[in-house]
Amino acid sequence: MLTLNTAKSLGVKSRLDPKENIFGGAKYSRKMVKRIPDTVVVGDRYWYALAVYNVGFGHLRDACKLVTRLNKDPDRWVDLNAVLPLLSQKQHYNMLRYGYARGTEPARYVQRIRDYWQVLENNI
Repeated sequence: MLTLNTAKSLGVKSRLDPKENIFGGAKYSRKMVKRIPDTVVVGDRYWYALAVYNVGFGHLRDACKLVTRLNKDPDRWVDLNAVLPLLSQKQHYNMLRYGYARGTEPARYVQRIRDYWQVLENNI
């Protein structure tokens, strides 16, 4: 479901219209994939974009900074996914530009999509 501001920026007239919302969401997802840095592993770019869709680009940037501080690779989903939940811990979010985020949510959101994708691939 698109937020009001996101729907408006994409030209979606009624975010409650399923067809408009789906096409708006696809358009937004494409835009997010293009915003992911080229340094991110190609196969991981979609996972990053889905996380952005869920938590926002600012919080993704914060998570990448935190990944680097923890001596992990900010360009690999496995490392970012492990750190996202830390965005809800005061000891970490106090040092980040965008502050608190429910970091477990984007991690779970992306994992559910990955699981469903695997189900689809195995049944084709």
